[in-house]
Amino acid sequence: METALSTPDGAIHFLQLIKPIDPNQPFPPTFLRPCIIVLISAWLLLVATSVAVHAQVTSSDWAWKEITTVDGVEFFYIYYSEVRQENNGVVLKLVNWNDYPVRYRFRIVFKADGDVHDDLVTGTIGPETLVTGDDAGLFFLPFEDGRSIGEIGIKGYRIQRVEESQDGSLEESPVETELGIRYIF
Repeated sequence: METALSTPDGAIHFLQLIKPIDPNQPFPPTFLRPCIIVLISAWLLLVATSVAVHAQVTSSDWAWKEITTVDGVEFFYIYYSEVRQENNGVVLKLVNWNDYPVRYRFRIVFKADGDVHDDLVTGTIGPETLVTGDDAGLFFLPFEDGRSIGEIGIKGYRIQRVEESQDGSLEESPVETELGIRYIF
């Protein structure tokens, strides 16, 4: 498509406003290829990142059930119906969302067929970290005779702020929270 343009000197110049598509030229035009490649790459990166983030959340957190939150510390558990081919067990996870370390203490109670088993659980969690599993003393097989756990509860939980003294040792804060029993199931 061409259009006429007259100038003050009276000469007429023709300008090509839209270049007709040449069927012999590759599509998209060479100057657009880098732009299209960048856009497609950015879109693929966005899709891959969103899938990876979604996978991270669902692959590790979906199995944990929240018990309670006390003074910035969240309590979670996973119940295993079969551990070591015969017993069922429980793993706890404690997450300290505070910007200071805390010391925790509670009793975990298991009931099965009229029998009660409980364990004292104590430990320390650093600021904005979590503890879980056997190494932290948070893995339990209360009835190794094959009985199924009927109920699980925690009682007497205490959360104490731990202060770092000038010599680098940890000292308990006088602030303490103690709560009653809470049954999970």
